[in-house]
Amino acid sequence: IPLNAPTMKGTGSVRYRNDDMGVNGQFRARYVNGFPANSGVYSGDVDSYTSFDVTAGYDLPFLPGASLTVDVQNVLNSDYQTFVGTPALGRFTLIRLMYEF
Repeated sequence: IPLNAPTMKGTGSVRYRNDDMGVNGQFRARYVNGFPANSGVYSGDVDSYTSFDVTAGYDLPFLPGASLTVDVQNVLNSDYQTFVGTPALGRFTLIRLMYEF
């Protein structure tokens, strides 16, 4: 009976933060081992994949409490599927402007 889950997966990351300069960043690597899936009509094998993500943030000096963050997931744009029957995922970029009060 397939468990619809990988037997092995992992994440590793390196972070940097400098509060005096108002900058931060992160590099993250993710790995998911392939696995068999069987959930109704969604039956087959999910291939293993590795993805690399980068995040960079900056505290805006002209507006205390405000910061700008850019997060790029799957930097290398390697298409992968997380489950049988789902669309392939590519690069995803998120830009966030945040204000704390």
